[in-house]
Amino acid sequence: MQPQRQYHNIALVGFMGVGKSTVGQILAGMLDFEFIDTDRVIETREGRRISDLFAQEGEAHFRDLETRLIREYESRQGLILSTGGGLAVRSENMTSLRTHALIVCLWASPAVIYERVRYQGHRPLLQTPDPQARITELLNQRKPAYQQADILVGVDFRSPQETAQYITNSFRLLQTRPSKGPSAPAFPRSAPLKP
Repeated sequence: MQPQRQYHNIALVGFMGVGKSTVGQILAGMLDFEFIDTDRVIETREGRRISDLFAQEGEAHFRDLETRLIREYESRQGLILSTGGGLAVRSENMTSLRTHALIVCLWASPAVIYERVRYQGHRPLLQTPDPQARITELLNQRKPAYQQADILVGVDFRSPQETAQYITNSFRLLQTRPSKGPSAPAFPRSAPLKP
């Protein structure tokens, strides 16, 4: 039996447009934690928008910046981390998050995601003739990574407030569990990952 993980932070992973930033800010208020949007931190440090980083340096460079940033938070406590949509795909990022955070994946259907992001021109991965098909393709590619989260929360029919309350309740329950037990939380997945 492995020692139980310690959860000092909450990391929100999931596709663009699922509400990680909105839910994260509500969570931060509920738990009196600090909210950090990793995309905004990178933009501030680099002095450029994510779309410009993609265009000028390429996706691989941006993913390297994400990985370095995520490692910085391993020794911090009381954080709500809203991560970029592709961050979970790198296994080292999930390994890093697992050392200190409850990892929560917010999941939405391609149709809901498309409706939320269709008028947002700053999404570099959706600059394509058929963005909805691209969303479905990327979701299918990333699904195995997203399924590595501790908790999966379907958000198609949940408000950000309801989603945040569900995550808060789960996090608090984990904090009161005995010190011995399984290494992963025993929460039901609230929604299947169906593209």
